[in-house]
Amino acid sequence: MNQRELNTILVALRILQQHCILRPELEAIATNDGADARMDDEEIDALCERLNTPPTVARVLVTVSGGVADVLHGDEVVSAIVDYDDIKLGDGPVLLSRDWLPFFQTVLSKAQRDEFKGCVEFAPRGVGEGQYGME
Repeated sequence: MNQRELNTILVALRILQQHCILRPELEAIATNDGADARMDDEEIDALCERLNTPPTVARVLVTVSGGVADVLHGDEVVSAIVDYDDIKLGDGPVLLSRDWLPFFQTVLSKAQRDEFKGCVEFAPRGVGEGQYGME
């Protein structure tokens, strides 16, 4: 979302706070056709605050010495290292837990995913899940 889009969403939320009565078609959107209650002022304030708060930036430091990689990061960060040199030497693909699958599907571009073809495989369902990588 760019700044212009964010500005529009924030204005729409503030307008929603000011108007108790909405046109029926807008009320239907605000309540998911009556399935949900409309957000109250406190909920809208909290949402605006969340939208205005910059995301926390995850920082990862990877050091490589003598072919050995070391990863330093905080508790909120999960990381995995794939050494292309090992794969090119015929060691086979790196096996990752299925926890990494959403990352590969949503974060990486198609070109980046194509680079990993043949280099990364995901463990069978249930194996290594919740471990964020396999040892």
